[in-house]
Amino acid sequence: MDRWVKGIDNGIENEKPVRIFVMGINQWRDEDDWPLPDTQFTPYYLHSHGRANSLSGDGSLSTEAPTHAAPDSFTYDPHNPVPSVGGAN
Repeated sequence: MDRWVKGIDNGIENEKPVRIFVMGINQWRDEDDWPLPDTQFTPYYLHSHGRANSLSGDGSLSTEAPTHAAPDSFTYDPHNPVPSVGGAN
């Protein structure tokens, strides 16, 4: 903001464009690209037998693509909201 809005020459244009925090080693790291060139993308899929939305739901997350899954649904009624602690009345 100082450089581009206020016109203060603070050298930001000389820094790398990406800054990430690496968990595990608890360090900030500067990078040239995003996503990182060595990124290995892994697709994840939601699975259920139709009861993922219950208290003892059967939903799961897996790297295996689903072949057949029963649909999950929920009823949304803004005139009858789910009770919660806090929030607007």
